[in-house]
Amino acid sequence: MKTELIEKINIDTEKSKPSELLFKELMISSGYRCYDATKYQNMNEHWDVLAVKDTETGSVFKRIDVKSNKKSHKEGYTWVELQNVRGNTGWLYSEDMDIIAFERDDCFELVMRDKLAKFINEKIKKTDQEDENGDIVYQNKTNLGFYRKYRRDGRNDRVVKAPFSDFDNLIYKRIYK
Repeated sequence: MKTELIEKINIDTEKSKPSELLFKELMISSGYRCYDATKYQNMNEHWDVLAVKDTETGSVFKRIDVKSNKKSHKEGYTWVELQNVRGNTGWLYSEDMDIIAFERDDCFELVMRDKLAKFINEKIKKTDQEDENGDIVYQNKTNLGFYRKYRRDGRNDRVVKAPFSDFDNLIYKRIYK
């Protein structure tokens, strides 16, 4: 993998740490025990936090990927990763992860990964601008449409731009800050 790409991944990982810490604090205050993913689990299984809650019938385990409040979130959309920059399964299709926690200004919105995957798959649009892999290769993120598969030039990733408003009905829980 290119050195500058590795550096960008490391910087993005460090930027997300405060959001993950806040999310864990909120979960702990709600009665969960939380554990950090290993580097392997984070990179390959696509989860950041293991949340465990004891109930009368046993313990409930949830593996959660925390998505920090990026510029795109503030603008009302998110980038959904179908395939990561190494060409491996993206977080949307990781069967090792249960929940995605999208950070917003005032809360974290929790969505079940499998329900989001089904929804996104049904919404992906085909276009005549696609390359032989069914992607639109882009150089610049300006004015990209929703639900089209994009690939950054020179990278192996596949992403879809999706507005949060479209999956409001998939949010099963909000955890307020």
